[in-house]
Amino acid sequence: MEHAKAVLRFLALCILAMPLVARASGFPIVLSTTVDPVHNTLTINGQNFGASPTITLDSMHFLASTVSSTQIVANFPQGSLVSSFVPGTYFLTLTYSNQLPSIFTVEIGAVGAVGAQGPQGATGAQGPPGAAGATGATGPAGPLGLPGAMGVTGAAGPAGSTGPAGPAGAAGVAGPTGPAGPTGAAGPAGSTGPAGAAGPAGGSANAGSITGTIDMCVSGAPSAASALVYVPGHAFTGYSDPTTGNFNLDTVVPGTYTVNLEQKGNSAVATSVSSVTVTANGVSNLGVIEFGTQSDPSNCGACGAVCASGDTCVSGVCQVPSCSYVNVSASASTPITLGLTIGETQTITGGPLSPSAGDWYRVTMQAPYYAVGGTVSNATAYPVIQLTGDTVDYIFDVYKDAAGTLATNCGPTSSTGIRYFYGTAVSGGTIVCPLNPPSIETLYVRVYANPTSTNSSCLPYTLKFTD
Repeated sequence: MEHAKAVLRFLALCILAMPLVARASGFPIVLSTTVDPVHNTLTINGQNFGASPTITLDSMHFLASTVSSTQIVANFPQGSLVSSFVPGTYFLTLTYSNQLPSIFTVEIGAVGAVGAQGPQGATGAQGPPGAAGATGATGPAGPLGLPGAMGVTGAAGPAGSTGPAGPAGAAGVAGPTGPAGPTGAAGPAGSTGPAGAAGPAGGSANAGSITGTIDMCVSGAPSAASALVYVPGHAFTGYSDPTTGNFNLDTVVPGTYTVNLEQKGNSAVATSVSSVTVTANGVSNLGVIEFGTQSDPSNCGACGAVCASGDTCVSGVCQVPSCSYVNVSASASTPITLGLTIGETQTITGGPLSPSAGDWYRVTMQAPYYAVGGTVSNATAYPVIQLTGDTVDYIFDVYKDAAGTLATNCGPTSSTGIRYFYGTAVSGGTIVCPLNPPSIETLYVRVYANPTSTNSSCLPYTLKFTD
């Protein structure tokens, strides 16, 4: 033990022998230590402590829990509690990077057992009362009391002098009307006025007429039918003959009109003929008018073409009323441009598309399986353009240019939805279709609605490009 203390004193003298300049610049100094056996902590007090010290007690490393410039609290290791130490003196080393260590001794004594608590002693006799204390300061005023009872009414004072007259009041309500007076004598008869000018002749003398024949879809087949025929805003109205479909609007004043035709009892099935000119005493024959296939869901586009339940017929095409159609690139001159690198895959989702619309894409594809001169370098890698997801309601075509030159389709057209790719290796490594594609090729792709499907579920399309 004495030898350890001698070594410590020697190291301390070495540290104190350092130039004053080094100590003035912030050299860490340990002034005292405290061991807490209850919380298993070591508290180090001193000066110029840094943020990340290395703490060693003999050869045992401690972890700092709190650090300040004047105090460090470190935890004894989990397997080396204070109670496990042999009483004695231990060397504490506090080290920071690029500095000499600070060394100090730590005394650790044996921890005695806590004795049992003794019985509580008897209560002592009460001491004499103390002297009265000084009078305290006056407290704040209490709250305001309730109002007292009303006093007795005093005697009435003398009457005052009469005041000036007030302004005149408003007029009263008018009284009831008096009885009617006697009827006066009749005045003399007035003289007869001059006769008015004669009116213009009636229109029937030079009126024309509008004729035609109705041909509608009845039970899924074209047939003559009774339909309402009228000119909006005028009294020219009639019905076509249910047997022949003929109609005739008489006494139509010469002019230019629009003639409306509606299915009898169903105004939703209708059409119109505009710019119908009627001349004096002339007959304007509209010929055979076929209607009902433009707006009738039971005969949409043709007699007997029935739309799906809930769909509507717009301009002869079945449509889903709830669909919100989206069209992002309507022509080949304004396509969505894509570029793929070798090994890349891009997936595009669009729609739902209206039956008459389509989306255009311009994509640059690589040919990774070809090297210079057309040699096959990777027979399993080839560009693919594929329609996935809803392959029933959508179709797409691949073109070599914006003018619509179809590209060669080297892939199957089955339910996989693959409509185009360059080709695959067959026996012997031969690549087929096309024979020698360029290393880079720009293609145009158009996605559009399948004319044989109504897309009643309003599904979008998914287009997949793989290089």
